[in-house]
Amino acid sequence: GPWMDLVSIYIIPIGATLYFSQGDATVTVVGPKTVKFGEEELSLTAITKQLKETDYNLPPALYWTHEGKLLRDIYNETYQNIE
Repeated sequence: GPWMDLVSIYIIPIGATLYFSQGDATVTVVGPKTVKFGEEELSLTAITKQLKETDYNLPPALYWTHEGKLLRDIYNETYQNIE
């Protein structure tokens, strides 16, 4: 769903910075499912939608990086060995 759990699923700590892969935007993780963008606190899905200027919900894991790694790749590396 649009409220992906960054902390328990992606193992990203509160306070971490995420970088938008298609521009200069950054967000700060303020809760398991909430990030801060400027003065706004919202879901990563909502911010991705804003930055991409679309009406559709896009998968944020394809557009944000943490410590240089795309969230999708972090997810795959974290769960590839779990049956």
